[in-house]
Parts: sequence; C-alpha cells; structure tokens
Amino acid sequence: MNQDKISSTIKKIRKDNGLTQEAFANELNVTYQAVSKWENGKSIPDIGTLQLICNKYNIDINELLDTPVKVSKKNNNFIYIMLIVIVVIVGTAIGINIHINHKTFETRELGSSCKDFTINGTVSYDANKTHIYISDINYCGKEDNNVYKKIESILYSIHTDGKEMKMAEGDTLSNITLNNYLNELKFNTSSNTCSIMKGIKLKLVIKAYTDDNVSTTFEIPLNLGDTTC
Repeated sequence: MNQDKISSTIKKIRKDNGLTQEAFANELNVTYQAVSKWENGKSIPDIGTLQLICNKYNIDINELLDTPVKVSKKNNNFIYIMLIVIVVIVGTAIGINIHINHKTFETRELGSSCKDFTINGTVSYDANKTHIYISDINYCGKEDNNVYKKIESILYSIHTDGKEMKMAEGDTLSNITLNNYLNELKFNTSSNTCSIMKGIKLKLVIKAYTDDNVSTTFEIPLNLGDTTC
C-alpha cells in the first residue's frame, strides 16, 4: 500500500469535484481536520470511509495504488472495493508490527461513543497478543481556542472490577491548543495478553493545563465492538 498515493488520490478527487476540504468532509460525514490529515499523509481513512469514497466517486484499486492518478466516473467494480478493504487492513497491520502471515490475528475498528470526540483506530489480536493503534483523534465539542500551558494524555484499560491500568502515555506538549495537540497525538502499543478483548474496556484521558495550573480533563471511552479471543 502506498500511503502517498492514497493521499494524492483523495486530494485529486476532492479538487476534481470542486469541493473544499470542509465540503468534502461533509459529504463523508467526517471533520475537515480528518480530510486534511488524509491529504497530508498523516493518516488514512478507516475502512468504512474508504468504501464510501469508492462508492460515491467510483474509484478502482489502481487509482489508490501504483498506477497514475486518474479519477474514474464509471468504474464501480465490487471486487476492487473489497481489495481496497484488504489492502487497508494489511497497511494498518504493518504500522503496528503485525505479521500478515499470522492467520490467527483478527482486526477490529476502534472508535469512541463520546459526543465531543471522534476517534479512529485499530485493535488487532490473537490468543497471545494485542496491538492497539490510534492516530486519528478529533475534537468536535464546544469551540476551544485556548493555548494551554501543557496537555498530556494516558490510555487506560479498565478491568471488570473497575480497576484502571495504564497502557500507554501520549506525548506531553507545551503552549499548544487542544486541536493542534490532537493532530500530533498517536498511540501504538502492544500487550502480551488477549485479556483486554475479554470484557475489559479502554479509556483515553486527556488533561489540559492553563497557566495557573487549572486543569480540564476529557475522559473518552473507546469502543471495541464484539470480539472473541
């Protein structure tokens, strides 16, 4: 999978259809920040969004991979769409060090039920190991243009007894707005167990500190979907 090719193709689709990033985002029910990240090569659309783009703009596999960028107006081949889905899964797996020849791995999309945040990520696992990759986090709550003294973040697992366990820490950045912090925030962590797929929940906590050290805390529950381990 060529991420640069996907980025340039998405940008060309948008421009060829005379759409701003915001208008294109509205077509796909995502934020304009997500579109900007796609076009800058910082992330790629999730599987569902890729399918929507292919259906809406009739794109085939060659336009997202290695052939010259060309927007097709007629070709809507179902097999090509399914191949795109497979390629995206494999590409995400590479980003989190998954061996694609390991037949027991399963992959699930990771999202959020929090109304103020949209999160796209991937959880891949087998009986012995779990990989979590999150790279597309957007704030869609009340407008917040504050420049915070510092912002930090922690990813927790929540056990069935309510006990919270720290899984990973995001970078702590200074003199930054919330949106700019989220643009830089990524999690790529592994656990030598499949236990988090057995009823244990995940939560992302973000703390933003003002100059007088007053903090605002955002707690974001993460959805794994139905899984078997």
